Amino acid sequence: DGAQECQYGARKPYSSCEADWFATLERGLGPAYTVVRRVNLWEMRLGLYVRTDRAGAVSGVESDTRATGAGRVLGNKGGCGVSFSYFDTRYSFVSSHLAANTEKIRQRNDHAGSIVTHLQLGEPGVDAMSQSHYVFFMGDLNYRIEMEYNTAIMNITKKKYNDLLRHDQLTHERMRRRVFFSPDEVEFARSNEEEAEEFTLERPPVDVQKGGDNRMRVDRLTQGSVVSRMGREDEKG
Repeated sequence: DGAQECQYGARKPYSSCEADWFATLERGLGPAYTVVRRVNLWEMRLGLYVRTDRAGAVSGVESDTRATGAGRVLGNKGGCGVSFSYFDTRYSFVSSHLAANTEKIRQRNDHAGSIVTHLQLGEPGVDAMSQSHYVFFMGDLNYRIEMEYNTAIMNITKKKYNDLLRHDQLTHERMRRRVFFSPDEVEFARSNEEEAEEFTLERPPVDVQKGGDNRMRVDRLTQGSVVSRMGREDEKG
């Protein structure tokens, strides 16, 4: 599980937010799950867990963090990563927080590239995406859907997800091969704390005519498979 901007006053008996957060998560999971690794970077959290009866199949656990805030030093932006083998298959998970603001697309791409390139999750000098069979990159990626609010809600209601994706910054950047993998089709609405059937929203509706920041929620999960990429290359001959 991953979280960003996770900072609150620790509840007793915990001395820190991260200790409280992980303990709460693990209480919910119960004894059926065992910790693989816990990682923190400032207000970012990443916890990996495996079913206790399969814990013996996990090996080669690696973890690292990469700050991409000011000077590549501040950890208000960046990512936490964990990599491990489950039997003979290698997995990597990254929880990240990329640059905010609608216009900062290039900075988001740069942050993602820096995280992927510099996280040490195995062989030195080999990026995190290239040494795992499956990679899950999640978090507050901050890519926006640039669409008027009511139009976006209408598309959600009518399940016109492709119309949303045509205005999605992340989809555009992936199609141009500037970040992550080639885009996948979306066939379902994202969950939402307030209305589970809606594409997630970052905040309540605002009046864009008054200068409000109208955007869709920016929490995202992207996954890539070396296996599937190899398959596509084989098909090309």
